Amino acid sequence: MQVQRQPRIKTNGTNTATVTLNSASFPATALYAFGEPTTTVGTSSIGVTDTNGKTWSASGDNSWNYEKTFTCSSNPAAYTSGKYDIVHENTASIDGTAKSTTRR
Repeated sequence: MQVQRQPRIKTNGTNTATVTLNSASFPATALYAFGEPTTTVGTSSIGVTDTNGKTWSASGDNSWNYEKTFTCSSNPAAYTSGKYDIVHENTASIDGTAKSTTRR
C-alpha cells in the first residue's frame, strides 16, 4: 500500500480584525507571509524508545536502521513445508507522550 499526501498550498494575505466599542468600530489589518519557520516552539529534539529495547534522540526528519537477531524454533512442529514463519511487531514511542507507531 502506498499513501500519498498532497501538500497544502501556503498563500500570503491580510489578516483583518475589527473591535467594536460603544457602537464604534475600529478595524485593523496586518499582512502575513508564509516562509520557513524562524522559531522552534518547544524542544528541538525528542527521545524515542522502541519495544526492541533501542533508544535514541531525534530531530528533524530522521530514520534509523539496526539489526535484530531472531532465533528459529527448535520444534519441528513449528515448521510448515520446511519453513518457519514469525511475525514480529515493534512499537516506537516518543518519550513522555502517548504517541507511538507499530510496524510488523
